[in-house]
Amino acid sequence: MRKAREVWSSTYLGKGIEMNLQKVVSRRLILVASCLMSFASFGETQPQAQIHEQTTPQNLQVSLLPALAVLVDVGVTGYGSGLDIKFHLGDGWYLGFETGYYRWSESASGNGITASSSVTSVPAMVTATYKFIESDSILIPYLSVAVGISVTTGSVDFVNTSYGRTKVDLETLGSPGLEISLSSTFSIRLEPKVGLLGGDFLFLPQTGLALAL
Repeated sequence: MRKAREVWSSTYLGKGIEMNLQKVVSRRLILVASCLMSFASFGETQPQAQIHEQTTPQNLQVSLLPALAVLVDVGVTGYGSGLDIKFHLGDGWYLGFETGYYRWSESASGNGITASSSVTSVPAMVTATYKFIESDSILIPYLSVAVGISVTTGSVDFVNTSYGRTKVDLETLGSPGLEISLSSTFSIRLEPKVGLLGGDFLFLPQTGLALAL
């Protein structure tokens, strides 16, 4: 009887140990499998997140645009630079603000007399732009219009006498344009703008660098 109990006890304990070992092994296998699945899912979702980040349009674009400035009616060519800030509204639409500084000057002399004149313009305009965006192209054509005011200052120097005047003019500009994408952050913009500065026809070809944020 005693021997039978010992045999039963050893058999029961052996089975208990075996069951405990099986539970421990099963838990470890489940843990290893969970880790492998998590690693695999991370490897699958990470490239998608990177692709999404690369193809999502940027919310803000800042451009610095040096320019020639031609007052066609009087035949005077000046120079300057524009600063353009655009906010992405959705699809290809952008709403923005444009300012800058432009200057024209000329001089003439005869019979020992010299006269010179200059005009400066500081615009403040609201802009609307639509970009024809293609995901597989680095060339982005667009259309842009701008409406606002320009603080215009004119001065004349003649025979040691100076005369100056500052006024506010209405300014309107429109142009087709082309953006050449260099990376997800930098691009080159080409804009042959035309419009009116006060009552004068203005041709404003610009090219410059755009930064997307």
